Amino acid sequence: IGLGFVGVKLHPQAHAVNPSSSAGTNVFETALALGIPVMVHTGDGIPWTLPSKFIQIARKFPDLKIILAHCGGSMFTDEAILAGQLCPNIYLEPSWLPSMTIRGFCRILGANRLMFGSDMGENVASELAKFRSIGLTDEELEWCLCKTAAKVFRIPFT
Repeated sequence: IGLGFVGVKLHPQAHAVNPSSSAGTNVFETALALGIPVMVHTGDGIPWTLPSKFIQIARKFPDLKIILAHCGGSMFTDEAILAGQLCPNIYLEPSWLPSMTIRGFCRILGANRLMFGSDMGENVASELAKFRSIGLTDEELEWCLCKTAAKVFRIPFT
């Protein structure tokens, strides 16, 4: 894995980087060269953080795994699922979303495209409870809570 990194996070609003700009493109090119995924903040901070913004980027870099953190927030979940449907290299991290939205993502894209995230330590228990309460099979739960992230970040899992 490139320089010991397992991934990089781009927060377009906090980093003041338009993902489609030359600076943004540099992040995606560098991650691809290092063989690591890019997690991007989506949701607040539009227009740079709209999930649909990453469809063109994912198509430009089809060998790069891109994780849409927060799946666009509650307002833009439809864009996140569309991005996932159109781009097999896009994965969804649904922290802060309602549990039934997470269930819908799993049914539409499959558990192997969805990964647990909490966004902050204090939020782990409530985010975990969402996954455990939406009627996933044991196998789906294992993918969402562990295997998807292990695959995307190339972390050994046994």
